Amino acid sequence: MPNDFPIISENMFEFRNEKVFSVSLHCNDAQVEHKDLPGFLLILTSLNLHKIGIQLSKVSLTLTCPGMTESDPTEMLPKPMQPKDQLQKVFVLPTGPLPLPVTITYYIQVNECVPNYRYELVDLLCMTQLWFAARRRQFTDFEFLVSGKVFPAHRAVLAARSPVLANLLSQSEVEFLRIDDIDSHVFENFLHFIYTGRLTISASHAQLQLAAERYQIETLKRLCQDATQESEVHEATLIS
Repeated sequence: MPNDFPIISENMFEFRNEKVFSVSLHCNDAQVEHKDLPGFLLILTSLNLHKIGIQLSKVSLTLTCPGMTESDPTEMLPKPMQPKDQLQKVFVLPTGPLPLPVTITYYIQVNECVPNYRYELVDLLCMTQLWFAARRRQFTDFEFLVSGKVFPAHRAVLAARSPVLANLLSQSEVEFLRIDDIDSHVFENFLHFIYTGRLTISASHAQLQLAAERYQIETLKRLCQDATQESEVHEATLIS
């Protein structure tokens, strides 16, 4: 077994529809940069955060064992010599006896890297109710005909979010728009973003970027462009 083979390694798990985090446990003897510290290394790895419009700022963790109160948060240190699109944070877990099971809680702080796309306290019912109003045809006054499927919508919402659609909808006689070059599932997620500002599929999807650029949804355009560019760079690096 190689010296750097992890004792425990988890598959990448999803956040915002992208596989962005994994956690592994390594024997510290194999980690040259931390050889002076006894114990095991907990390593949190983040990838593809650009695809969801965020960047990692700080990661802390706490430990809880039976009969013990939760420890104070300890910041994880960056791992040296990290690839451009990969960020690893390291915590040394002492070899001393700890009552099992041990619960490890991660506190992950992120920063926005796409303007106007951020995490903050909001009334989630507002977005949900607007989206449900469209799906349930509550006072809808426009329709998209996409690859054989009908999507009702509100002209006011569409016009407020897209200058292209605003120009189209200024013509009162226009009651529907037929779209044949975008998959209906992708378009539904695009329309969901218009109503809620939330992504429900990967921003690297080519047809999602097509819709964002065609209808000039600026925040979604930036998310798609960043995701696509970084993906191309990553693929080129793997090939080379």
